[in-house]
Amino acid sequence: MSIKNLTTLCTGLFLLIVFSFLAYQRVHKPRIFVLHSYNVNMPWVQSLNQGVRAVFGDKAYISLRHYYMNTRQPNSKDYMERVSKVIKSTIEAWRPDILIAFDDDAQSLAVREFGHSPSIKVILAGITDSRRWLEYDHTPNVTGITEQIPVKAIREILSLMFRNQKRIYYLSDNSTVAKTLDKSITKADWGSFELVAHKRVKTFDQWKAAVQEAEKKADILLVSVYYTIIDGNKQVNPRELVRWMNEHSSIPVVGVYEAFIIDGGMLAIAISSMEQGFTAAWLALNIIEKKLTIQEIPLLHGKTFSLFMQKDMLLKRFPYVHIPVILEAFSKSHWSLDTLSSPELEISGMEKLRLKTGKNEIIS
Repeated sequence: MSIKNLTTLCTGLFLLIVFSFLAYQRVHKPRIFVLHSYNVNMPWVQSLNQGVRAVFGDKAYISLRHYYMNTRQPNSKDYMERVSKVIKSTIEAWRPDILIAFDDDAQSLAVREFGHSPSIKVILAGITDSRRWLEYDHTPNVTGITEQIPVKAIREILSLMFRNQKRIYYLSDNSTVAKTLDKSITKADWGSFELVAHKRVKTFDQWKAAVQEAEKKADILLVSVYYTIIDGNKQVNPRELVRWMNEHSSIPVVGVYEAFIIDGGMLAIAISSMEQGFTAAWLALNIIEKKLTIQEIPLLHGKTFSLFMQKDMLLKRFPYVHIPVILEAFSKSHWSLDTLSSPELEISGMEKLRLKTGKNEIIS
């Protein structure tokens, strides 16, 4: 065989091997399906995705797909059934290795349809009630991270900013999310603060009445979720609701989600949605790269929170508020949310919820 023919043969074999490898890699890429309960435009969801991108942004060998259920707004039973069927068939057809489910509706579907799947591992994030994990005690294919209002952080920051204001009125909509969040709010140790009232409402008129009631009973109005508030037959625009509070509330309003600042609020001591997204993706990456099983991964309880402040607006409206330099440096105003850096998370630095030990108890 001539050198020319040998060179041609070797080149052909080399190209065949390369293309075969690329084809194999494309077909056998680890697949992760990311299922969101809400829509892509929500600040909470965008921050979750930012956390996911921080982990998978440079991992070209992993294939990602996202699906948004859009269940924040009121939906009919028929809509939920149709969406669930589409998601189930899509996941079964694509056959991902890991299913990440964010927030309640996505989690319920993931556990119901794939909690016992022999081929799909399920990671949940954004669970608002840690006691739901008891339901998964006999579901060995599920792990993840819970989401709770950072009551201790709220208490400590408020104590620095409000020296003589100690009465808190807690207000939310009447959604399922609000009902689960309420448990951590009402049963928490508020230290020197007093939780004088707690109210869930459905309509904008009821919300306005609650704000006015809070002015008479409390010094601080604490609000969580308000996206299901309606005015007549329409949902109230969140920005309109927050703007109304800014104009009419005679006491400071504090949010527990970063969306409150984006909607125009003055102060938020918020659950870190980026931590939720980052941790879920980080767990998935460890399952893929380190070949971990779900049983080897403890359920986690996120502890990261963020402080957001519109300082000028806050002080103009409530000049008695004290803002220590360290809090001002720590806080981030709403226009810088897009540049938040991803948190550095380590399992060893987070609270582990050992609910799969068979003891059915939470160990801090």
